[in-house]
Amino acid sequence: MVWSKKVNHRKVGDSHRDAREWDRAAAAYRRHLDANPDDGAIWTQYGHALKESGRVKEAEAAYRTSINLRPADADAHIQLGHALKLQHSYVEALAAYRMAYELDPEAAVEDEIRRMRMKVGPMPTTLLEEGLTIYSLQDMFAYLQHNTTVTGIQRVLAGIALNIIESGDENARFVLTDDIGGIADGDFWLLENADILARLAKLEGR
Repeated sequence: MVWSKKVNHRKVGDSHRDAREWDRAAAAYRRHLDANPDDGAIWTQYGHALKESGRVKEAEAAYRTSINLRPADADAHIQLGHALKLQHSYVEALAAYRMAYELDPEAAVEDEIRRMRMKVGPMPTTLLEEGLTIYSLQDMFAYLQHNTTVTGIQRVLAGIALNIIESGDENARFVLTDDIGGIADGDFWLLENADILARLAKLEGR
């Protein structure tokens, strides 16, 4: 009887990945996943190898499988965003990047979110429900176009916004007016609280 050592296809895949031999890495990872279908981390690595091989749609599927297995893994959402971006699915890519940010605010996705927003452009107009109190942060954001810190009235506005958001008031929303450009006269940008908090945190950090 001839004895042979069992091949560790995961390690073989890692070796090919490190050598940037993407097709071979993908093949090795696929064999590992056939035997270990619940290995979420390797589904992500498999996605990398597929993406680098030009098989972007298959990479997207691999990343989605990884997310199903490990929904709280911010990196898998980031990689899904990259795959969607390559396919020009900018709305979905934006959603993936935003989910990564929600899972891990330290994830370096702010630039990707900004780029996807520029690709997507203004979202379709949505009527606001009754009973909301609308606050404009136009002055503060206009000031920040030319300054990197807040002083005076801008600091007051930032403090008020932070207090309202932290109070959990679901009937309070924040907007920018059409003075920012890029949207029709009389329209406005409805801001998301997570984006406001991220901007305020960055200002305090500087």
